[in-house]
Amino acid sequence: MTPLFSVESSDGFRTWKDKTGSFSIEAKLLGHDASKVVLQKRDGTIVNVPREKLSAADLERLAF
Repeated sequence: MTPLFSVESSDGFRTWKDKTGSFSIEAKLLGHDASKVVLQKRDGTIVNVPREKLSAADLERLAF
């Protein structure tokens, strides 16, 4: 069984997925607003992801 939410590691990194399930990224949440989510990959690269592209599970995660 697949967990509803991906597990966050002790260093804050987790796997984020798009709503199609075809793209994923391991990153740490830096922040978010009404239009985008700001993630940091393990190599330090900052990625801005439009909220509408995130999976339902990741959007629920942001609500916590």
